[in-house]
Amino acid sequence: MSSAVGSSKRRLLQDIENQRKALGDALAEATEQTKAAEMANNELAQIKAEYEDVKTLEERHAQRIATLLEDQVNTIRNLEEVVQKDRIWKVKFGRMFRE
Repeated sequence: MSSAVGSSKRRLLQDIENQRKALGDALAEATEQTKAAEMANNELAQIKAEYEDVKTLEERHAQRIATLLEDQVNTIRNLEEVVQKDRIWKVKFGRMFRE
């Protein structure tokens, strides 16, 4: 009977060792997955920050473009006024020299 108890004890110790190894492997796998998830979260946070930076830059550029377009409209308006005044002056001076 003692050999049966010894054999049973060995099997029990082997089962415990197998479970310990399986738990160690599972822990190592969980640790690797946690590291991968942390890296993915860090990368996502970086991408979000870069997205916000680009969005801010786009808004700033859109405002600058709007300002430039407004300046262009004003410049064209001023040029049209100058051209009109030039025409008026040419007509006035043309009359003066003809008289």
